[in-house]
Amino acid sequence: MAEFKAAYINELYKLSKRKKITVSVIMSLSVIAVGALITCTVNSFMGINLAGKSEFSIMMLPVFVNIVIPLFAAFVCIDIFCGELSGGTIKTTLLAPASRLKVFLAKTAAATTFSTAMLMFAMLVSFAVSVVIGHTEFKVLRIFAAYIVSAVPLCAVCLMAALVCNIAKGSGMSFMLCFIVFMVFKTFEVIYPAYSTFFFTSGLSMYVLVYAPLIGFAKLLRMLLVSAGWCIMLFSAGYMVFETKEI
Repeated sequence: MAEFKAAYINELYKLSKRKKITVSVIMSLSVIAVGALITCTVNSFMGINLAGKSEFSIMMLPVFVNIVIPLFAAFVCIDIFCGELSGGTIKTTLLAPASRLKVFLAKTAAATTFSTAMLMFAMLVSFAVSVVIGHTEFKVLRIFAAYIVSAVPLCAVCLMAALVCNIAKGSGMSFMLCFIVFMVFKTFEVIYPAYSTFFFTSGLSMYVLVYAPLIGFAKLLRMLLVSAGWCIMLFSAGYMVFETKEI
């Protein structure tokens, strides 16, 4: 446990030194600002209330879980896997007492921590903006729950990106494959709606179940279990590739 903790802290430290954290903060603020500007402009000049009486923070959630955070999750995984492999620093990491399993777990945990932190930051800022522009019902617990359940499928997205980064050669190829895999699963959701709950990307919309007037606990539990299953499968596949990878 101590070895994993040390490896995890080391990955977080290396991640904190990268500019992607600053860029992700700027991007999050920009997306929320643009969303608020569009909402207020359309409401004021066209008489159309985009958010209605609902939360502006809930309206922004699908933008983050489907576009912004998966994008940065892919960038982070590319950095901590492809970047270290091409730069040769991965060899130094593997010289530590921690096993490859603990190193891989630490790297994926750091990527998941980044995506979860980005999600929570988006929640706080978007809720603050919703109070300012007057698009909130102050259902704080519902908002918090909607964002929290979204962290589980985002974990699967991070693990998918980690798997792809260990399979593909080079940062460019890794990003392209991450994008293709994500879009393929999103397309399958539309083409095969009857089986959409079995795709790891379908969990990105489970926040709807939490914020609905009547919470569908059975369906929510099923989607959480499916997302957890995807996390286990993707982690196992990613570790198998990382373990056999010649460095």
